[in-house]
Amino acid sequence: MEGARRRPSQPPGRPDKQFFAGGSVIELPNLATFSTVMAEPRFIAGVGAAVLAGIVRGFSGFGSALIYVPLMAAIYDPKIATVSFVIADYLSMSPYFVQAFRKCHWRDVLPAFLAAATTVPLGTMLQKTADPIALRWGMAAFVTLFVVLLAAGWRYHSKPNMAGAIGAGALSGIAGGATQMSGPPLILFWLSGPHPAPAVRFNLMACLALIGFTLVLSYAIQDLFKATPIALGLLLWPIYIVSVFLGATLFGRTSDRSYRRIAYLIIAASAVFSLPLFDSWFR
Repeated sequence: MEGARRRPSQPPGRPDKQFFAGGSVIELPNLATFSTVMAEPRFIAGVGAAVLAGIVRGFSGFGSALIYVPLMAAIYDPKIATVSFVIADYLSMSPYFVQAFRKCHWRDVLPAFLAAATTVPLGTMLQKTADPIALRWGMAAFVTLFVVLLAAGWRYHSKPNMAGAIGAGALSGIAGGATQMSGPPLILFWLSGPHPAPAVRFNLMACLALIGFTLVLSYAIQDLFKATPIALGLLLWPIYIVSVFLGATLFGRTSDRSYRRIAYLIIAASAVFSLPLFDSWFR
């Protein structure tokens, strides 16, 4: 048909289907793709990363990307890590979103999300164009700086204000689009304020859920949904969701003080394990 977009030729031997969404190509995995992913020895390491990340996500309401993405980027590569994560995490956390939306502080969440939504495309563009090693070094330095500030006792002495929420949200959008690490700016912003642990947890879960939806749209528009990361994300999804449930059970037994300490340790660990120096451990 004249004027219709011509379907690109498919490489010989490639069984994965493709379809167009808003002018973007999304590759759908088939049974051969799933079998190939599962047959690779590194898939077992990927399962371990998903279990750890899921427990952290269920416990704290955040932090799974801080564990999953650096480890999976070392096991596979940054693009496979980010796309497989957004699939496994978003599908797994969907049942928790309703409660988070009901109990979060929308005056805190909405400005942060709107700011993040405007900067997610910039971060996604960075993921496609920037050197992945340089990107990981920059994120590690960023996270380390703020962990040091918090560990030194830096705190807000009043409620987090609108300007702070917008700034944290904008940084979160860039970080999320580039590395799926949307959490650190928001985590550090809300943990430094006066909110108790449950309020921080629900704010983070609600805001990250909204940002996750924006990331899905941005990744689709920029053709990042390929067969291998989609297959990996779907395979890890049931493992991840069981781990999230286990982590959520552990949260109910934790004090506010312990929650903050564990949160700082999670952030610090992410900075360490995201360093390219440790890639040889996982390859």
